[in-house]
Amino acid sequence: DLDQLYETARDHAELQYELAMAYVSLSRLQRAPSQSNLGDAAGAAQSLARGLELARRSLALDPRLSKNRNLISAALAYQGDLLVLEGKVHEAIPYFEQSLEMARSVRFGEGAAARLALTPINKLAEAYEVIGKRDEALALLQ
Repeated sequence: DLDQLYETARDHAELQYELAMAYVSLSRLQRAPSQSNLGDAAGAAQSLARGLELARRSLALDPRLSKNRNLISAALAYQGDLLVLEGKVHEAIPYFEQSLEMARSVRFGEGAAARLALTPINKLAEAYEVIGKRDEALALLQ
């Protein structure tokens, strides 16, 4: 059970990362845009919050685990997606901004890091467009 593992993973960065991945995956099964899901928005939000917490704790224990930064970036973008699904575009923007900031903090091959940033850039630009900030959207995409 994930909750039992959560309690035992306190000081293990790698195990916390693996659990974080499991919670983020579970949240997508519970409620995900553009794929089959259980329609459980509250459960998805709770699983996603737990996944983000674990990924951040894992990163704090071992800052060299860049895969945590990737996971955090993806999970933040997904949190924004969940808010957009609820029609809360303004509330989603800070999550997309944080996702982009985390993606830009990844330190591996320049091309790979740039590709990681594309998802939050696109999501943030789309959100800006929806709320009427066309100039900001265009500047971001350039």
